[in-house]
Amino acid sequence: MPNLIPLERKDFHKFWMVWNPNGRAPSYRHLTLESARQEAARLARQNHSDTFCVLECVGAVQLEPPPAYWFDAVERPAEDGSVQEPTPVDSPY
Repeated sequence: MPNLIPLERKDFHKFWMVWNPNGRAPSYRHLTLESARQEAARLARQNHSDTFCVLECVGAVQLEPPPAYWFDAVERPAEDGSVQEPTPVDSPY
């Protein structure tokens, strides 16, 4: 199982999103339930036949990025059959 990195509670706050099952993926994070409800009602008034759901984020998962390694290019394999060990490098991920 991959290593999970816990998010610090101060960095992750509850939020809500408005989703139309027949539309695009939601992207705006409402900071209150009331704000999301108002947006769902506004969208429903504009789109009479569509349904708008208010979704609440109850938690999240964050995976640790995989390590990055550097391998030097060689002209030909070593005569003794040895294999170069990878060197860890700083990863931009």
